[in-house]
Amino acid sequence: MGAWEEELFRRSDKQPLAYFRFVDDVWGLWTHGIEALETFHTQGNEINPRIKLELSYSSEK
Repeated sequence: MGAWEEELFRRSDKQPLAYFRFVDDVWGLWTHGIEALETFHTQGNEINPRIKLELSYSSEK
């Protein structure tokens, strides 16, 4: 996962404000809008076909 994360952050011009991973769960704070978040999510899913992200977010909590 470490190499996958490095590649994701290298590819993306926008980064999360906070990013935490525990084994295979990720939590973060995103401040760049929903469209940029969906782009970040898509980029993450394109790196390795064996690693797929599920995106859940809330603008209220």
